[in-house]
Amino acid sequence: MRFPFHRFAQTLLAVTALSSSLPAHAQQPAPPATPTPAAAPDPKWIKQLEAILNQKFSRDPGDRLRTLERFGVTDPASMSVTDRFALRFVTGDWNQVREELAQMPADFARKIYDKMLADLTERQKPNMQVEDVLGLADAVPGEFTGDNLRRLGQMLGVAVPAGETFWLVDRLQKSTGTLGGNDPARRLLTARVLIAGGFKELARTYLPPVEQLQQIPDEGVRNELINFVATQTERESAQRDQVQRIWDENIQAVVEPVTGKSHAWEKTKSTQAVARIITQVPLSTLTPVFTDLVKKNPDGAVR
Repeated sequence: MRFPFHRFAQTLLAVTALSSSLPAHAQQPAPPATPTPAAAPDPKWIKQLEAILNQKFSRDPGDRLRTLERFGVTDPASMSVTDRFALRFVTGDWNQVREELAQMPADFARKIYDKMLADLTERQKPNMQVEDVLGLADAVPGEFTGDNLRRLGQMLGVAVPAGETFWLVDRLQKSTGTLGGNDPARRLLTARVLIAGGFKELARTYLPPVEQLQQIPDEGVRNELINFVATQTERESAQRDQVQRIWDENIQAVVEPVTGKSHAWEKTKSTQAVARIITQVPLSTLTPVFTDLVKKNPDGAVR
């Protein structure tokens, strides 16, 4: 008896459908391979890192000279990490300091960075120039801590002489890897460093309006900056009142013609008082006074 072809095809399709609905145990994916544990750090290398932590970080001229005499022209690649790091530090090769820290375990890198800042700020003169401080800031492994920012600010305060902040202004405008520039987060960090360094007026220029400061998630940072702005605003108001008082008390004697010796002495004293504060007097106050002075007493206006 011949089996019809169409019935054979129907039977084959039914068997195929049935088999596809059954669990396909043989097709289950293989379990993921167990990851190979990372190799433990070389104990010798770890001891070298511990030795870095135990050294005293100093950039005093004598210490720097001894370090340079010790290593001479030795190829840094042939040195231990302990000696190489010491050489990078005393020569101010902050890019290489950053690279060395990046290759260390995170806990060692953080402890070594914090110790560098602590050792430097323990000294009355850290012997760090502006570029050294900014270079060390850029070498930070990970995020800045509040203590990092405070110590960097202290070193900037020593590195920048009073009356020469224009160098710092220019450098921060150009931006570094972590500070200055136009990025809002970096500007907040920069303001905190400048506050710690005593550059209060410059710090104000890096802060956004109080409304934006109130949106800072970190409560400690938010309160720190809002309190700083409030204190500065109050101080500036008091200074403006004092400047206005000195102006009001002396400007009349300055603009009036001299009529005798006693008046000449009074005029000199008043002129000196006005000269000390004139750059702080608002233009709206200066303009009408000098306009009137030019009309009534041109010689006095020139003087």
